[in-house]
Amino acid sequence: MAKSRFSIRYPFRRRFSGMQCGANYVLTPLGKQKAGAHSLIGNKYDVVVYLSENAPATISEVANGTRLMDNTVKQIVKELIREEYVRRASAEGFPE
Repeated sequence: MAKSRFSIRYPFRRRFSGMQCGANYVLTPLGKQKAGAHSLIGNKYDVVVYLSENAPATISEVANGTRLMDNTVKQIVKELIREEYVRRASAEGFPE
């Protein structure tokens, strides 16, 4: 079986996760409202509260602050972005 040209040139392809390494994340106005209303539970609540008190923050900072694993925080942040509670901050740390 012949290998594709792409796999020969790039044998160690990484799947793009959609999360940028070192990116900062902040709460949206809806996320701030949810944090204040205590309407989330569990790890999602911990991440939202951490971001409300320490934004902008990277995935690693949130993981250290909440004592959760990096992969767990990534999954939670992805869900919160989909639900429009969190967004990626610009390079300067201010919301885009």
